[in-house]
Amino acid sequence: MNTYISDLLSDNLRHLRAFHQFPQRYLAHILKCSQYGYSKLERGRMRIGESKLSKLADLYGVPSSDLLCKSSDELIRQIIESRKL
Repeated sequence: MNTYISDLLSDNLRHLRAFHQFPQRYLAHILKCSQYGYSKLERGRMRIGESKLSKLADLYGVPSSDLLCKSSDELIRQIIESRKL
C-alpha cells in the first residue's frame, strides 16, 4: 500500500538525515532510487511505499508509525534516549 508523503514525514526525513549527517545520495542508495528521487521524498513531492518507509525507519531505529506521527524533535529525542540505554 502506497501513501502520499505527509508534511510531517517529509520534515522528519529532512531533520533525521541532518541529525545523522547523511547526504541525500547515501539515502538514495539505501532506497535504491536516485538522489533526485530522494529529494522529492523530502519535499513531499513523491509517494513512499511501505518497504521504503520501513527501510528508513530501520536505518534511524524508530518505528515506521513514529515517522508518520511524531515530530522530528520527538524522534531525535527518542533516538538520543535509546543510545543512553
